[in-house]
Amino acid sequence: MSSSFSTTPAREKSSTERPPAASRREGGTRGSPGRGRTALTWFLLAVWAVLIAFGLISMTDPKWLDKYAQAGKEGEAAAYKHYGDTELKKGNYRVAIAQYKRSLEIRSDQADVLVNLGITYLKSGDLSRGEEALQKAKRMEITPIVGRSLHYYLAELNEKHGRRDEAIRNLEDALAAGIRPDVAYRKLGTIYLARDDYQRAREFFENALAGQQDLAEPYLGLLRRCEEGAAEDAETRAWLASEQSRTISESDLGRYDLESIRQMHARDPELAKTHNHLGLISYKLGDLDGAIEHFERSATIWPGNVDATRNLQTLKAMRLRGGS
Repeated sequence: MSSSFSTTPAREKSSTERPPAASRREGGTRGSPGRGRTALTWFLLAVWAVLIAFGLISMTDPKWLDKYAQAGKEGEAAAYKHYGDTELKKGNYRVAIAQYKRSLEIRSDQADVLVNLGITYLKSGDLSRGEEALQKAKRMEITPIVGRSLHYYLAELNEKHGRRDEAIRNLEDALAAGIRPDVAYRKLGTIYLARDDYQRAREFFENALAGQQDLAEPYLGLLRRCEEGAAEDAETRAWLASEQSRTISESDLGRYDLESIRQMHARDPELAKTHNHLGLISYKLGDLDGAIEHFERSATIWPGNVDATRNLQTLKAMRLRGGS
């Protein structure tokens, strides 16, 4: 009688026989978490060791760590100053003041930041805080570059308060620091004109006029701007100082378009203002023809200069009446 069951004995599984694919995958999965946990443990131990090492280093307060910390502070302070300078140029005085204050919170010994803070206060109309910042900067060690702005704006402040002698000394200091001469001469001329010292006023305005018409001034202005950016480079500073101190002729400026400079002078409103001041001073000194000549030049350079046009018409009418 046949049986439905096979009598062939079952073949025993060899120990060398490869397990099914599913079993291999399961075996591999079971081994991974253990290795992953071990790697994570060593990583965390390494991080812990690094943190402990830095803690111990900080406790010993090494000098080389101070150097890196100081460099970081200086970079942060410089970033706030740059932001403040940008906003000052835009006329955003409130934002500029906030940035300068942040820079000074990091490093309080920055004379240039204090000067810019004082200037911003002055421009915003806060004369008291402006003077406080400028006077604090004045007590610090300053470079000639910083001194140019410091002394000039102290002069403006003292002039507004009627302290003209102090303003004159400030402007003399600004000139010694290398400020653009015609700027300082015009301010000095204005102060002496307010004192009714017409001879001295004319002298300074004529000096200002000569500086404004100097064909080398654009090049000298470029040198001054380069000097501001080369504060840390002694060799470059020495070359710039030598270049500024020598007499520059038109042949030295051959690479510049001198005709463009002359055309710029022919339309410069600031030049027109100087001629207008000289016209007024000449009239006060009894030089009617000289006054008319300056007013004519002022009106030619700046046709929209109402003051020069009115003064010119008045003096020409006076000359027709015989100078009365």
